[in-house]
Amino acid sequence: MEWLRKYFSYVDKNYQIYLEEVFGAKPSGNGYDIMVTGDVNIFAEIKCNKPINNGFKFGSAQRNGIIKDIQGLLEGKSKVNFDPKTACKFLVIYDFGEHTLKATEHLIMNIPLDYKDKVELYADQTYITLDKVYVVFIN
Repeated sequence: MEWLRKYFSYVDKNYQIYLEEVFGAKPSGNGYDIMVTGDVNIFAEIKCNKPINNGFKFGSAQRNGIIKDIQGLLEGKSKVNFDPKTACKFLVIYDFGEHTLKATEHLIMNIPLDYKDKVELYADQTYITLDKVYVVFIN
């Protein structure tokens, strides 16, 4: 939430409301969802996946789960009443250091063709569009 608060003034104005939603959310597997609606719509999947064996790749199950989350962010999820075409989309990954960055870069390079140009590492000054998922690292 701190990252969203820093970059989106709408979230900052309503921070306490969204923070309570986060604390009330039940994590599933290795993450949970955050949805912000209002002046700006934001859909974020929060993940805490550490690359396997302290290496530079995610394990098969981790990779498949992350790709499924990317698919859900881009195409919507059946259990969530939210139109992804109207929202900024973020895959937020807990940063375990250089290993996390390298594993994420490897994942993006080897992502299925359907999502090839739709996932991008977020950097300051990145222009955010509604047709991509931006990967953000937090710690």
